Amino acid sequence: MVIKKIVLIVAVFVVAISVSFAQVRPGGKISFSSGYASLEENKFWYSSAETLAKLDANVSSSVKAYLESTCSILSVPETDYTTAGFAGTVTLSKAYVKARLPWFNGFSTRMNAGKQPVSWGYGLFYNAGDLIFGSDPVNQKQRADTSFSFSSVKIKSNLSDEIKKSLLENSNSSLNFSNQNMSSFSFSSSSLSDLRIASDWAFCFAVPISKIITIEAIVLPPIDSALNGSFGRFGSRAQFKIDSVVIENMEGGFISSDKMNTNELYLALDGTIFFDYNICSSVKFEDEFVKDEWQISTSLCKNFTIRGDTQEQTLTFRAESLIKPLENDFGIFGFLSYSPTETTSFAFSYINSKTSEDERVHYLGISSEWKMNTNFSFNLQGMMNLVNPQKATLITAGVACKF
Repeated sequence: MVIKKIVLIVAVFVVAISVSFAQVRPGGKISFSSGYASLEENKFWYSSAETLAKLDANVSSSVKAYLESTCSILSVPETDYTTAGFAGTVTLSKAYVKARLPWFNGFSTRMNAGKQPVSWGYGLFYNAGDLIFGSDPVNQKQRADTSFSFSSVKIKSNLSDEIKKSLLENSNSSLNFSNQNMSSFSFSSSSLSDLRIASDWAFCFAVPISKIITIEAIVLPPIDSALNGSFGRFGSRAQFKIDSVVIENMEGGFISSDKMNTNELYLALDGTIFFDYNICSSVKFEDEFVKDEWQISTSLCKNFTIRGDTQEQTLTFRAESLIKPLENDFGIFGFLSYSPTETTSFAFSYINSKTSEDERVHYLGISSEWKMNTNFSFNLQGMMNLVNPQKATLITAGVACKF
């Protein structure tokens, strides 16, 4: 914890110093939502607010800095164990500096350091090539975000000492519904960009070998011990830009952890055959091959444009899957979006997946969005577990404003 705080202070200080000598572009987003939820048979109305603030700075033509923080507040209804109130977090989402240095024949190396998003492999929802954060957003790897939590919720005084002790030792157990962001399983045509944006403390160094090949190395120190262990992780990947008729890009790499006793490897292809497609496969070794960690993800995507008399209409189709061949396990994600105008869109999403509790769930999400202008939008979203609606149902209406 002490190391994490020191790194956090140093990172923010370095980025702040960089920003102070740079051309700064501030920005952010404020959103409010309210709705009805039924989670684990607890039914309640709730409201939430989130503010995202960011600073994007050009220190020079080759050095840039980025700082982003989010404050989220959620109203908490009264339960059998707690009083009503609110719970919130302030999170340092990103804080990194990136630089480009001249290499040879006009190529430049790229160095990034700080809390940053890292994207390996292909696939938006399912991505077996994502060895950093995990292939499945339904069963994300445990993470200990750089955040500060606050709450006005109190444990009820009429509970027994044993229950109080249990709740204090597992303080989040009484507020589980506040952490179950079930709305993340209902997507609008614009919110797909919110996928694969997880960040972690890392140092990345990428070197182009030619116009076709780029080699990248990464080190993830043990700041987030929940994700990287006490030793940290390191790895490398090679990217190949092929640009053939069928295959456009190919990449492969590895991540090593637990003092090199655990190793994960992946290979990914990306291209177009009428549909944009990608396929990734990853394996894991812990002294020997871990059969239940062999994963294969696939994705098909296509945008259709319908030309009208006055404006264009857009239809987007996406289908993704995640398969564990030796475990007879699979996940399916489907997404369909229709935009009759540039300002309105309707979307349907479906998820068929097995959770970490070995339970198969079927989520159906429906959303609509109206953009009043480029900075202001209204949205209405609904999500339901088709197998057990009482366990997970959410209806939300909200507004968002960018600045």
